[in-house]
Amino acid sequence: MADDPARTTEPEVLVVDDEPNVRRALSRLLSSAGYVVHGAADAETALEALERRKMAAVVTDIVLPGIDGIELLRRIRATDPDVPVVVITGGPRLETAIEAMRYGALRYLVKPVDPIELRKVLHDAIFLGEIAAAKRAMLAYLEQRPDRDVSDFSGLGSTFDEALASTRLFFQPIVDADRRRIHAFEALLRPGHPELSSPDALLRLAERLDAVQRIGRTVRHLAADAMTALPDDTLLFVNLHVHELGDEDLYTAASRLSPERVVFEITERHSLTDDPSIHRHVRRLKTLGYRVAIDDFGAGHAGLTSFALLEPDIVKIDMDLVRDIDRIPTKRQLVASMVRACDELGVEVIAEGVERSEEFEILRDLGCRLFQGYLFSHPDLPYTTVTWPEGAR
Repeated sequence: MADDPARTTEPEVLVVDDEPNVRRALSRLLSSAGYVVHGAADAETALEALERRKMAAVVTDIVLPGIDGIELLRRIRATDPDVPVVVITGGPRLETAIEAMRYGALRYLVKPVDPIELRKVLHDAIFLGEIAAAKRAMLAYLEQRPDRDVSDFSGLGSTFDEALASTRLFFQPIVDADRRRIHAFEALLRPGHPELSSPDALLRLAERLDAVQRIGRTVRHLAADAMTALPDDTLLFVNLHVHELGDEDLYTAASRLSPERVVFEITERHSLTDDPSIHRHVRRLKTLGYRVAIDDFGAGHAGLTSFALLEPDIVKIDMDLVRDIDRIPTKRQLVASMVRACDELGVEVIAEGVERSEEFEILRDLGCRLFQGYLFSHPDLPYTTVTWPEGAR
């Protein structure tokens, strides 16, 4: 095991287990797979190791002397939201698994751990952690840049009002490939203002003006109007900014939505862990009958802690992972791992951003059933039809 502070080019992994034989066995296994392995017999030692150096992943037992593995996981998440943590236990319990997921464990494995499975889980976990860290850095960089789309506008408030008044909803189908039918539609915000025509630009301006909840109310009212013509046996996905969760209008009849037919798709523009009330708000939505989906699963914040925090009914695999999945084996491995994990937890998976039939076929082979993307239909107004790829199974 590595114990010197020198930098290495190989991924560094921290193994935490109070049984020396188990720790040595895991270390040998992971060292043979090309990792630099550091060992810790308890949580305090593990936390000290994580303060000294950046780890690519952590593998920890649940039962540890003093601070247990769940508390260790919670403390890790308090300082590093992206490092993947794989939890191992000899005595699996549903309550422990739920707690591990809540604090952002990527996988929950049961002893004796299959060596091939552990190596694969760790490989996928490190790849996912790298994606999460890179996207977090990109978001931080973008937030520090001057927003040239809107910073030069005079009268930002009036511009925002005009753009919001011009907003319409377009709809893109989500298809069920097994049944060859439309499963749902996603409502997509489309401003009609000549100077503020991009949904992202409108949202950025709303954040500056502390007006995100106004956008949310407008979208929900437009969606409620559109639901009168929603085709039978289909759902409506409505995007929900994290700042909207604090709007009481969302939980009252003022929203005018039909909870049994609406899925709130929570975006990850901001880290969900910044607000401790989010879990309580999501529970309120579910109590009302709404379902919850995570957008961009596998990238940014949603790849780790958001999954546990939101307890989603549905996840949408990030289009960056879908793109060219037929040509990139690493993406196939990662998506296969995600689909398996969601299947074990009873969570539906939607592959979004599918543009080519080759991507579609690979995703079907990996176990995906629900799809969204230009291959089937572009967003349109009103509800649009679907074109099935030629020769699709």
